[in-house]
Amino acid sequence: MKVADQRSIFNLFHDGSIIEIQKIKTGILLKMEIQYLAQMINSGYDNFLIELVNCSSFNFLNWENDSLISDLQEIAEMEPEVLSCSLQEINDLVIACNTFDGPGGCLNIITDNINIYDQSKKLVTFEQLDSISARYWDRTGNTQ
Repeated sequence: MKVADQRSIFNLFHDGSIIEIQKIKTGILLKMEIQYLAQMINSGYDNFLIELVNCSSFNFLNWENDSLISDLQEIAEMEPEVLSCSLQEINDLVIACNTFDGPGGCLNIITDNINIYDQSKKLVTFEQLDSISARYWDRTGNTQ
């Protein structure tokens, strides 16, 4: 997957909160709570699963004290809320986040690929997610 598409995925998850992070065989799995998009698939849904395939770097840079956190549980406990995603250098995703209990910071991720799943673990393509987001914003009369 192109890094530009990876960036777009996280920008589509604007206002979503990462509520669980776990190391898995293929990389890292994030549980992204973002009810307004999940309910576009099923009214009972409130999250997506994001698989970071062959993730070689995953850490959080705290804005307040410049500390670098790489412990997945510690990052999950902050419940980072996605504000925006940009690219640094060639393949480093930098995701600006608010946090549940602090000043916020940036998630820094390097991954080969991203797979997205709905709450029932059905694969959602980037194109489908983009379409779901566009439908949501069209219904609300806003633009992201």
